[in-house]
Amino acid sequence: PDGKVISSVFSTRLEAEQQVFKWKDLKKRNAIESSNSRCMTINKFFEEWFGVIASETAKEFQSGWRERQYQYYRDYIGPEIGTIRLRDITPAHIKRVFVSMAKLGRSPQTQRLVYSTMRKMFGDAVETYQYTTFNPVVRKLKPAIHVEEAVHLSLDQSKRLLTHVEGRKYELAIWLQLYLGLRVGELVALKWEDINFESGRITIRRAFIRKTGVFREYPKGGKHHSHSFPKELLEKLQIAHGSRKCDWVVTSTRGN
Repeated sequence: PDGKVISSVFSTRLEAEQQVFKWKDLKKRNAIESSNSRCMTINKFFEEWFGVIASETAKEFQSGWRERQYQYYRDYIGPEIGTIRLRDITPAHIKRVFVSMAKLGRSPQTQRLVYSTMRKMFGDAVETYQYTTFNPVVRKLKPAIHVEEAVHLSLDQSKRLLTHVEGRKYELAIWLQLYLGLRVGELVALKWEDINFESGRITIRRAFIRKTGVFREYPKGGKHHSHSFPKELLEKLQIAHGSRKCDWVVTSTRGN
């Protein structure tokens, strides 16, 4: 595809002719790999892939996910398979990454995030860049997660918590999280304009990303969602709304 000669050495003429036939067939289907990809290492491809994707999806990069992908590659993927040629990578190499992570004591959840990063990276190598024809991150390598029942406060514990925070700076924040189960980033990004006192509903429109220190104009999942709240929370919100000093529902001790 790049106009350069592809060459290999074979022990017999028959093997050479068979390979030429395969190459010609791949070329007709525009599936033949370029000369560049024949010597490209995983490290080199990651530099190209990560740089292009990060520039094309600046909004996603700000969310922190792109930063985590870079961290996963730096800490786990690169040290294990970075020097291997892209065309030579196999599922066995991918498995080495997870074995190494397990020895480091990394959780199955973290391993699954690394799996997603590699699945996307090598998938783009096949579909977008056409550097190779096979994604070695096969589904059977996806780390399994043992689901455990979440631990929740009992009704008595919840009442004690609400009593304990009464009159404190973060009283309203605790009430909102306890009644609505908001993520911390959604709570921090909540504005008074998001609360409809007449209908008794709160709409979640944005989230604060602590790692990057920016507000994202959509919550996790990319869609706005709303919640109804009971009378006792409504009363707390109305009192706080009457003495508000800014657009944010909850603020820090410095008022920001």
